[in-house]
Amino acid sequence: MIPWYRLLFACLFALVGCGAPAPPAPGADDPAPEEPLPFQEVAARAGLSGFRVIAARGEQTNLLDTVGCGAAVLDADGDRLVDLVLTGPDRVTLFRNRGNFQFEAVEAGFRQPGRWAGLAVGDVNNDGCPDLFVNGYGSAALYLNEGGRYREVTDAQGLTPPVGKTPLWGTSAGFADLDRDGWVDLVVCRYVDFGADQPQRCPTMHPGVTAVCSPEIYSPQRPRVFRNLQGRGFQDVTDAWGVRAHGAARGVAFQDADGDGFPEIAFANDRLPHDFFVRQGAGYVERGAESATGYDREGRVHGGAGLDWADVDRDGRPDLTVMTSAGEDRSLYRNLGGNLFEEVGWRWGLTGEMRMEVTFGGRFLDYDNDGWSDLVLASGHIQENAERVRPGDSYEQPVRLFRSNGFSLTPVGPEMWPRAVGRALATADFDNDGGMDFVVTTLSGPPLLFRNVGPRGNWIGLHLEGTRANRMAIGARVMVRTPDHVRVAEVQTAGSYMAAHDSRLLIGVGRVGAVESVTVRWSGGKEVVIPAPALNTWTRVREQ
Repeated sequence: MIPWYRLLFACLFALVGCGAPAPPAPGADDPAPEEPLPFQEVAARAGLSGFRVIAARGEQTNLLDTVGCGAAVLDADGDRLVDLVLTGPDRVTLFRNRGNFQFEAVEAGFRQPGRWAGLAVGDVNNDGCPDLFVNGYGSAALYLNEGGRYREVTDAQGLTPPVGKTPLWGTSAGFADLDRDGWVDLVVCRYVDFGADQPQRCPTMHPGVTAVCSPEIYSPQRPRVFRNLQGRGFQDVTDAWGVRAHGAARGVAFQDADGDGFPEIAFANDRLPHDFFVRQGAGYVERGAESATGYDREGRVHGGAGLDWADVDRDGRPDLTVMTSAGEDRSLYRNLGGNLFEEVGWRWGLTGEMRMEVTFGGRFLDYDNDGWSDLVLASGHIQENAERVRPGDSYEQPVRLFRSNGFSLTPVGPEMWPRAVGRALATADFDNDGGMDFVVTTLSGPPLLFRNVGPRGNWIGLHLEGTRANRMAIGARVMVRTPDHVRVAEVQTAGSYMAAHDSRLLIGVGRVGAVESVTVRWSGGKEVVIPAPALNTWTRVREQ
C-alpha cells in the first residue's frame, strides 16, 4: 500500500510542479526581430516524419508513458556518414544516412517488441564496428555490429535483465572504459518500481481531474555497472566496485573531472540526490554531497533528467550541467578542482522563463565554432493535461539554444522552432561540414532534426581510433592550442538523456588561421603530441 503522505505529495506535485503562463503576444513596441536562427528543422524533408510517437492517452496516461524514447548516432556501415537509431514502443529503427540530410529506414536486425527507451554506443569487441545497447522497461538488448547489420547477443553476453515481481525499468545507458583495460564497460540506469499493481494516476486539487503521479510515490531502482570481460561477456560489478547509487537515475555521463586519467560517473536522479562517483583504488566512492553536485545551490533535490560535461569557462577543467524539472533552475556546476564544484547556473542565465519548463535532453555544442561551449535543451511536460491542472502550463514546450561567452549563457531567439514534448537530444555532424547538428525525440509526433545553417568559425575535426586503448577511443582527452586560447575536449558517446552521440570531436577555433599544437591523452594514459591537423576538415588519428 502506498503511504498516505506520498499520495498527498503527488497531489501537490500535480498542482505546483508545472509551468508558468505563456509570454504576452508581440506588440508594436517590441524590439527589432532577432538575427536568423542558426538551425533549420528538416526532419520531414530528411525522411524522418514517418517515425511518430504519440504518448498521451487521456485519462489512461501514466508515468511509463512520460519517459520517452531514445536516439543514437553512429556510423553503422563505415561510410563516414553518421547514421541514426530511434526507439519507441515496439520500435527500434536504423535510419541510414544517404548524404545531404537524406535518411532511409532500413531493416538492421533489431528486435522490435518492447518498451524501448535509451541507447548506448560503444565498440564492445574492439573490431572497429560500433555496437549498440538498447535499454527499456522490462527489456534490454545488446547488438553486435556485423558490417552494418546487427546481431543480438544479450543472453550470451550476460545482460538479460532478471525477472522479478516488478519489471526493471531501464532509462539511459552509457559505455566507458572505467578500469582503463582497453575495453568499454556498460552502465545501465534504472528508474522506479512501476507495474499494474502500482498507482497509475493521482488526484489533483481540481475535482475530477487526475494527472500522472509524481515519481516519489514509487520505490527507486538503482543503476548497475557491468564490466567488459575483454569481449567475452559482461559481469555485474556494481557492488564490487562500490557504485551504490541513490537510484531513480534518468541520465548518466562520464568525464575525467579530476585529471587522474580515470572517468568519473555522474548520475542525474529524479527527486533524489544526484550521484557523483570518483575512482578510488579498484572501485568508486560516491561524492555527490561533498562535491556540491548532489543538490541545487539551496541544498534541495532536483527532478534530474539529462546531464552533460564540457569545459565551459576554458580553464582546463570539465564542468557539469544537469537538466531539471519545473520550478527549478537548470544547474551548471563549475569545476573548481579537486572534485569540488560551485553551482552557477542561476548566475550564468539558466533561469527566468524557462525555469518553469520540464527539461529532459541537454547537450553542450559549439554551434558557431567560436571556441566556447554553447548549450541546447529539449523540454516537454509529463502531464498531457497540464493546461487543465494549472492554467498557463503547456504540454508541448520549446527547444532552446544558449550562446556562451565564457561567463554567461544568452538565449538565441526567444524560442526555437515548433514546440514539442521533447525528450532525448543527440548531437552529430550529419553532413561532415563542420557544423554540429542535433536531433530531438518527441512524444507528440515525429522527431525534430536540426541542421546547422548559421555562420561559423574555423574548426578541426578529429576521429580518434585506439589500438591499446578501446577502439572508439572513448575517454581520450584532446587539448587544442591556438594563438589565443586552449580547448580541452573528451571523446564520449554518453550524456544528455537516453541518447548516444557522435564519437568524433568537432572543435571550433574561431578566426585563427592555424592550430599550434594538438595533444592526445589516450584512455589508457599515454599522452602524445600529434601534428597539427588542417583546418576545416575531418582527420583520422590512430593510436601509435
